[in-house]
Amino acid sequence: NDENETKNYIYIMTAAHVAAPGHGIDILLHGDDELQRPATVVARNMTLDLALLRIVDDSNNSNIIQEGGLTLATAIPEVGTVAFAHGYPASRLRRPAMTMGIVCGIADGLGVPDDDMSSSPHRRRRKPDNDENENNHQKDDETTFVVTDAAMSGGMSGGPLVDAQGNVLGVNALIRPDLRALGNYAISAEEVTQFLESVVLQQQQQTETKSESSVDKKNGKHDSCYRVYLFNDRMNKKERVSSVLKSVALLDDDTANEVMMQAHATGRGIVGNYTGKVEAETMCTALRDQDLLVEFE
Repeated sequence: NDENETKNYIYIMTAAHVAAPGHGIDILLHGDDELQRPATVVARNMTLDLALLRIVDDSNNSNIIQEGGLTLATAIPEVGTVAFAHGYPASRLRRPAMTMGIVCGIADGLGVPDDDMSSSPHRRRRKPDNDENENNHQKDDETTFVVTDAAMSGGMSGGPLVDAQGNVLGVNALIRPDLRALGNYAISAEEVTQFLESVVLQQQQQTETKSESSVDKKNGKHDSCYRVYLFNDRMNKKERVSSVLKSVALLDDDTANEVMMQAHATGRGIVGNYTGKVEAETMCTALRDQDLLVEFE
């Protein structure tokens, strides 16, 4: 939009479960005095476990981010391709970790029962919410993964799995302990490319919608441009969430219950539609002050 035309941005692809809904996200760039920058979630697909983040590039240090970023592989890698997994394991390592292995195979889905908890708590299957994101078009059993014996550990999710030329083969996603050395899964570059293409299409559609809304406002019509979403929250009790939705968002009993049930069943529920960004942001702030997990789009 107009207010951001003069800003430069750095876009970062990661796993959705490390950019959890309703939480603030900061990005730490090493080599830049370890300055943390607040990140904006451009798009998130919980089914694919992919998220695209954005931060303002206000640094003069050109060595922080490689110009142009990493390149996504254009084809599914062959078995035996040398692979390097990068990330930040939950340890006392001073710098990012890197492990080396090969591509052991390509998996179409996780291949585990719905109640098998050996894969990852972040990739449990759930009913897709068609209203949440038209691009949540795949189930876990249809997602293409690159399987590698390059060791991964907790904290490396969202990091890149690259080949010897530095091309991204996938995004580190999960570990299956039951498969031992074959249990390191990365979401394939093919899936990432499709996700990014869908994000571009969605952004274009949103721009067109906002343009149409601006025209309607000039003609006296006021269509909603922003939505506030409530995300499923295991910490707050149902009674308290309902009370906050009624007192802060001014929902009636039935609507508050409907929003909570939608969040429980699909991951998030629609609190309300708003005509302006400030109005939606104000509502988000008020609900967050009451410890609810909310975002607006």
